[in-house]
Amino acid sequence: MSVGTSLKTSIGGVLLITCFRNGNNEIQIVGVGVVAVEKEDNWTWFLANLLPHLRPSPAFLISDHDKGLVNATKATAPDIPHFYCFRHLMEKFNKKFKSKQLKVLAWAMARVRTVLEYNRAVADLSAMNESATKWLQEIGKEKWATAYSPCTRFNTLTSNNV
Repeated sequence: MSVGTSLKTSIGGVLLITCFRNGNNEIQIVGVGVVAVEKEDNWTWFLANLLPHLRPSPAFLISDHDKGLVNATKATAPDIPHFYCFRHLMEKFNKKFKSKQLKVLAWAMARVRTVLEYNRAVADLSAMNESATKWLQEIGKEKWATAYSPCTRFNTLTSNNV
């Protein structure tokens, strides 16, 4: 899981952090960097220097939907599945579709483990709001839906663990 957060100092900057869950389900911070701004070049530098030292390689990566980080991940880790943090997606979803019930149904779509369960969850959300379903599916269900994940995600849907 990789995240960037602004530093509240007189000179500013962004703290880049990568962490993993170990076999005991504990969070381990494995990389930290400070850069001037959160952008693709800085994420590429950070990941290019970090990933070769992680053995075994991560099973998957989860991050927010930041375009710079998405592109940096494609460039530095093309063989590692990359998912979008569902909590971050839900922040955007909630701005567009202001409904607690839609949010609950969307989370159900993300959590279910089989395609059959996913299709049922899609039908439930579509019955309430077809636009909300379309919005989520246009992102690419393989980027957030457990049922379409190419690897085991150990119930991990979010990146905000630090």
